[in-house]
Amino acid sequence: MTVEDCRCKSRIGISGICVKETKNIFEIVTVGDKLLKIPKENSLFRVMAKFDGERVDFEWRLWGDQFLLRSGERAGRKFSGRTIRGKGPLEL
Repeated sequence: MTVEDCRCKSRIGISGICVKETKNIFEIVTVGDKLLKIPKENSLFRVMAKFDGERVDFEWRLWGDQFLLRSGERAGRKFSGRTIRGKGPLEL
């Protein structure tokens, strides 16, 4: 997971593995073994997945504002490509 855009510009470019998700933050462990808490609000995240075997790579961009719910509340919800606070829709 990589932070592409955030209200706090010093957090842009932080990447690592998401180890915990709460209603308002992602907790990310970086390459240097630091645990960082990144707020979801007004943030844009890039999530990448690599699968060996057939070598299929996937990449998603996530608005943190769409994840400001608990995971159980988000399970049955559908996400749309509508704009969020003046930002354009993202292509998957």
